[in-house]
Amino acid sequence: WNPSLPMRGSIAAQGDVDYYRFVVPESGIHTVSLSHVPPEIAPDLVLYNPNRAYIASDYQIPAGGGASLSFDGNAGQVFYARVRASSRLQVSTGYYQLALSTLPDPDEPDDSFQEATPWDWQVKTSPCLPACFLSLMLSKS
Repeated sequence: WNPSLPMRGSIAAQGDVDYYRFVVPESGIHTVSLSHVPPEIAPDLVLYNPNRAYIASDYQIPAGGGASLSFDGNAGQVFYARVRASSRLQVSTGYYQLALSTLPDPDEPDDSFQEATPWDWQVKTSPCLPACFLSLMLSKS
């Protein structure tokens, strides 16, 4: 899926499950939005990280309802989204839509231990809390 464009999908057969692989175009806070869901479908939306480990999900979406899930990601990282009906018996000839939006992270790069933002703990403030790795500098005094 090219996340610069919305993706259209459908749950047209019993037990249908749709997986989408996408690469985030820039570092920041990303939101995958599920919308235009047919009224016959109560969808489940799940996100997975580059290692295909669970990140977030919404299993409480009503029939015809949409959902949005947000996550932190760096430019070039691969992620996966899964869409399915909450019941294997739900089917529709209608289409749903997936879209990706990004809120740039002004504190990048700080999403790994190697790129940790230096922090003087004695100042008692942080340049980017709560969502960053920090390296703590302690003096001997």
